[in-house]
Amino acid sequence: MKKMNKLIYVVWMFLLLIAACEVDDGDSDAVEFTPKLGTANLALINTLTDIDDAGFTTVDIYADEIKVMTEVAFGAATQGYIPYEFPQGTIFRAVQGGEAPVYLSNPIPGIENNIINNTVAQLLPDDHNAPLQGQLKDGASYTVALLGNVNSIGFETFVMVEDDLTPPASGSKVRFLNASIDNCVFNSCLANFSVNGMDLGVSDWGNQNGEPAFSDFIEMAAGTLDLLITDPTDDTELFNGTVDVTAGEIVTIIFMGDTFSTTADEGLQLSVFRH
Repeated sequence: MKKMNKLIYVVWMFLLLIAACEVDDGDSDAVEFTPKLGTANLALINTLTDIDDAGFTTVDIYADEIKVMTEVAFGAATQGYIPYEFPQGTIFRAVQGGEAPVYLSNPIPGIENNIINNTVAQLLPDDHNAPLQGQLKDGASYTVALLGNVNSIGFETFVMVEDDLTPPASGSKVRFLNASIDNCVFNSCLANFSVNGMDLGVSDWGNQNGEPAFSDFIEMAAGTLDLLITDPTDDTELFNGTVDVTAGEIVTIIFMGDTFSTTADEGLQLSVFRH
């Protein structure tokens, strides 16, 4: 009987010790190991080319530990924005599609499946959300695009911008993203974009020259837009085409694809993301 009482006493002491070790955060809510600071709205676009020849067929995109795009191919995008509860210091990762993420400090071919990762601090301007540089804003909307050619060129990166979703006063709002790596190989990485003869400004592929990857939004009449894309350093024509926009729309026109990819349907082309 004494042995039984002693055993019960030991069990109770053990339970009391566990209870004493629980974290008390001053309220009845469960303690979060990764506290969330707010909710941002994310639009994501994948323009990564030439992945088939690199040994995989799709890409997973993570915001911190959350998979926000699953097994997507070239040209895939979210349907508008997705809400994301963010912690401090968000990081975006592209991983070979359908695989559990493996990140090594010293990557080993065939084991490391992380394609590229970039922090918000790397992707947004130094004065974004000052004095909390490197931090997303609660309630803000952002577009994040994955750029690059995996196999024949082997260079990938994310680009990101905070979106001004103020409705256009009339007509539509249009901006441009240069997501084609061709001009980085052949010339300057810069692309100048004009619509119906109106200059929309310069887009810098992957911020390689320190200029923004996304041009500013410009309001213009709705309808069929005649696009001309040139290299601003020598006026070489890179591409031309047409895009239809309707009244009230806010759109990002994306120049993507490349001539180096051996995968079908990954040549130079235009795509439209409708915010």
